[in-house]
Amino acid sequence: MNKILRSAGIVCVLCVVAVFLFKDALIKTVMTQVGSEVLGAPLEIKQFSWGIFTQRIVIKDLKIYDPPGFEKIAFVDVPQVTVRYDIREFIRNNYHLPLILVDLKEMVVVRNREGKLNVDALKVLHPEKKEKLVIPPFQIDELKLSIGRVIYKNYFKRDNPEVLMYGVGLKDKSFKNLDSVQKLVTVILVQGMGPTAIKDAGVYAAATLMGAGFLPAAVLGAIIAQDSMAEDLPAGFDKVFALSEKFIKERGLLKKSEKATGSIVGQVDNHDLKFTLEKLPGGKTRLTVSAHRFLLPRREFAGGVLYQISQGL
Repeated sequence: MNKILRSAGIVCVLCVVAVFLFKDALIKTVMTQVGSEVLGAPLEIKQFSWGIFTQRIVIKDLKIYDPPGFEKIAFVDVPQVTVRYDIREFIRNNYHLPLILVDLKEMVVVRNREGKLNVDALKVLHPEKKEKLVIPPFQIDELKLSIGRVIYKNYFKRDNPEVLMYGVGLKDKSFKNLDSVQKLVTVILVQGMGPTAIKDAGVYAAATLMGAGFLPAAVLGAIIAQDSMAEDLPAGFDKVFALSEKFIKERGLLKKSEKATGSIVGQVDNHDLKFTLEKLPGGKTRLTVSAHRFLLPRREFAGGVLYQISQGL
């Protein structure tokens, strides 16, 4: 009996040691499979380490490849993700993550020949679709995000793709209180795509429709503000309105003018312009100018128009 007990004890110890030694490889395999299913795109992880006592998870060389229907390249290249977790909450099946650090080296946004974006094809961005896989709820207190650069490849109606590169240069930007995979992924995609001026992506529409309850207000503000610039001008509403009307009439086409609502719409140099005026205390007026060309936002052009009107004062 003693020999049997000793043998059983040795087997148990060996099992525990094996689990401890190979837990990282096992978890990495599970994460790769589950992550690919959740995203709807192939996920690859080169290195995974789970510190039980340090309460820290480190993922290195994480890559997400394009969804089906796009070229087979790495859509997202993340050299390192660091996750701080609360082991006491984990034991209670309460997935509380005080901090996640994401270092995103490169993101490649592709528009295929049919005009579809690889971003919009990700399954995770469509929570309305019922899936067999159920992700347990979790709470991220803070996400710190760094992004290096974004490549945009446009194959739509082109023999050779248009390739543009944008240096994002984002470093440790903080986002608070994310409680779903959809929110986490959308925050990262919105921040990465911001400089590309791609405004027809479904991720923007989803983020805007879900409002401040879905994304931090800072993200929504960035989405809305990328086609416009605003300035508080030292002049009354009537004067600023008249100057704005005059600017469009002299340089382009005035399409709509509604003084009661402080709205002016027109076209100048093949740019669609919208002026929004707001009365401020002290006889000042806030003028917001938004500009688009071929449906793409042109914030720089809006700023030039705003500057010229302010000079007219």
